[in-house]
Amino acid sequence: MASPSRDHRRDRRRGAAAPGTIAVALRREAAGRIGLTIADDGHGLAPDFDLARTRSLGLRIVKALAAQLGGSFEMESRRPAAGTLCRIRFAG
Repeated sequence: MASPSRDHRRDRRRGAAAPGTIAVALRREAAGRIGLTIADDGHGLAPDFDLARTRSLGLRIVKALAAQLGGSFEMESRRPAAGTLCRIRFAG
C-alpha cells in the first residue's frame, strides 16, 4: 500500500518526484481489532474513485488479503487536507 503512495507523488506539471510524506501506523482498536493505516499528503483520490469497482490489480489484492484476515480495507481522500488514507482493520 505504501508503493502507490510513493509512485503517485509525481508533480503533474513537471513529471518529477515531488517531496511528500507517508505515515504508517499500527494500532489496537476497540473490541480487540487491529488497525493498519497508511496516509500520504499527495493529490488524493480522483473524485469518481470507487474502491468497490476498481480495476487496479494491486488494490484488488489488498482487498482480498484483508478479507482473508476477516478484515476490511477502505480508502478515502483526506479533505480538506490533501492526500489519501488507506486503512485495513482485522481481528487481533
